[in-house]
Amino acid sequence: MGGRWLTIALAVALICTLVAFWWSVDGKGHSVHPMSETPCTTGGQPITGDDWGQLCIYRGVNSQLIEQKRFPDVVMIGDSITQHWPMPDNGFANRGIGGQVSGQVLLRFSQDAIALRPKVIHILVGINDVSGKYGPESPDMLRNNVRAMVLLAKASDIPVILGTIGPAQDVAWRPQVDRGKWVPVINAGLEQLAREEGMVLADYHAVLADADGSIRKELFADTVHPNLAGYEAMTRVLREALERVDNDSEPSG
Repeated sequence: MGGRWLTIALAVALICTLVAFWWSVDGKGHSVHPMSETPCTTGGQPITGDDWGQLCIYRGVNSQLIEQKRFPDVVMIGDSITQHWPMPDNGFANRGIGGQVSGQVLLRFSQDAIALRPKVIHILVGINDVSGKYGPESPDMLRNNVRAMVLLAKASDIPVILGTIGPAQDVAWRPQVDRGKWVPVINAGLEQLAREEGMVLADYHAVLADADGSIRKELFADTVHPNLAGYEAMTRVLREALERVDNDSEPSG
């Protein structure tokens, strides 16, 4: 008799689990949850497991800064190149997330940059777009995502520094992608966008690349990411860009 009731109990538990699962998906395998005031855990994870833009990662620390009115001077937003960048001082807020493409950065731009009310926003993104991490993109698609970020910042009267992407050689997980072909195309588009929108351009490619456009190996930890010496060279470019922003903001006469 005991075995029979155990079997019944296990069957009931299985049915309940299947019913709960049926209610939690939309029939296509996507999680369905109502809107929530607390969409993220305290550990920076989404309550559903779905967070393509990865807005949960910095949501908590952003809220703390805003509540305490500790607004940074500069927000640095982008992918792993930004994430691993040793910030020059406490006036900088690092909002880089490794592996992100420009569409993901755009999704979290208001929350992770504008909401912090910085004096300047620094945007550096694009190398993962070139690799087609989430599917094929055109240079225009990347540039339009960056333009949308710039327009959001302008609407909030926040100056933007736009960085060129550095050189990158082929990597094992995307051997079919010719990065050397596309990096100059992307950077030319970013330079044009900076001129059109009156932004300061930080040309990191110029200090990280050899004459033939390849990486300066002494400045790189791998085929994509700068080492400490590379970041020191980039920081010098950043400092010059910040000075130009300050000069542009000073009243004339």
